[in-house]
Amino acid sequence: MSVSSRILIRPNLKQYFNNSKNSNIKFIVGSNGTVMYGHQTVLAINSEFFRNIVFPSGNTDPCVSHVTITLPDVSSSDFSMILYFCYTGTITIDEENLHSTTTLSLQFRMKKLLEICIDYLSSSSRPWKVTNLLIQGSEFTEPLENRTKYKKEKEKEKEKEKEKEKEKEKEKEKEKEKEKEKEKEKEKEKEKDFQKKTNDGKSLKETIVRFSFNHTIRVAILSAETDIRYVHNVCESIRINQKIGKMSVISADQVTPSFEELKTFDALFVYSADDPFKNQLELGTNIAQFVRDGGGLVLCGINALDLSDENQIGGEIATTEFLPFSKAPAITTSASSLGDVVCPNHPTMININSFDGGVRSFRVNATTLTEKTDRIISKWKDGTILVAEKRHPLQNCHYGRVIVLNLSPPSDRIDYGGWNSQTDGGIIISNSVEYVAREKEIY
Repeated sequence: MSVSSRILIRPNLKQYFNNSKNSNIKFIVGSNGTVMYGHQTVLAINSEFFRNIVFPSGNTDPCVSHVTITLPDVSSSDFSMILYFCYTGTITIDEENLHSTTTLSLQFRMKKLLEICIDYLSSSSRPWKVTNLLIQGSEFTEPLENRTKYKKEKEKEKEKEKEKEKEKEKEKEKEKEKEKEKEKEKEKEKEKDFQKKTNDGKSLKETIVRFSFNHTIRVAILSAETDIRYVHNVCESIRINQKIGKMSVISADQVTPSFEELKTFDALFVYSADDPFKNQLELGTNIAQFVRDGGGLVLCGINALDLSDENQIGGEIATTEFLPFSKAPAITTSASSLGDVVCPNHPTMININSFDGGVRSFRVNATTLTEKTDRIISKWKDGTILVAEKRHPLQNCHYGRVIVLNLSPPSDRIDYGGWNSQTDGGIIISNSVEYVAREKEIY
């Protein structure tokens, strides 16, 4: 039996292999749920797959402080071998583990490991299998494809074409920027006309809010969601808005952030579904203090609003001082979509053409407001509140804005019962975050 052993030159991290001490990634592997431990930086260096999870969109800071990743279809023994390679640079390839090692190197986008597998096949006089691997994992084996001068020249030609395309795109972007500047000038003129009409004493039923920021928005997502894929799906919706800059995810099922920690953000997006917050009362009270201090809040998800849910958020935030409608005793899971838009000019409804809640359309049965000053912005087809705003009385005018979204934020891209991703649910979420975070103006 032919065997190939490879050792890469790298710091010896063997002592940290599958060591729970200081670990910030937990893997649940195989059908038996074997638990293994890792470290975000080590995994990100070795695997593009894990790097995209830990450092989404090229960020230099981890998306979350601790990640749990479930791999039910991966053998625990095979994954242990891959994990050992990440920490030691050492792996032994033989006929028995070749197929599984190659498959995992492709699945987790481990370029160095894939090259080792291909070298093993090349040395064993089976070049046709190398070709199959190159086709299967072309994005990881580019250095092997460019070994001949001819192929290198072809690649250079492709690069030149790409550069030309990039230049064309840049020119198009410049033209778009010019058009945007013209649109901004037009908006400024409209705003001046608007102010003149207002100063003349003409009444307006609805004031269209103009967003204004001196910096990009800093948002914290507080979630008790244990499946990181759902959190990333929600992050994608929030990132639709380009004004939203720094975004941090706080695993509220593991930690309870203090008011001092929360006040470094412009807005909080708080949600969960089936998993409990670590300390519902303390978290709710800290969020309430954040709003009193002028911070914006978007409260979303059924366990924040369902009176019968034992995992619901508690503390001061769960009172009529902060909620525009009372917590409901039951939830509805029948398909529904956007109904009456009560305030079509409200910032949360900008660019909203359609919204489909999906096959389950999670929502609580709330139809009435707690205070006359509160506002229903839009409803579901069945008349249930979809989006509502807490309008603080004059004595609390220094409070931050509060928007409640009576929906489950993950889309059907990750959750079968989630809202239809072909509609504008993501824009509703993103608009809401921007609205509560912006500096207060006439409204």
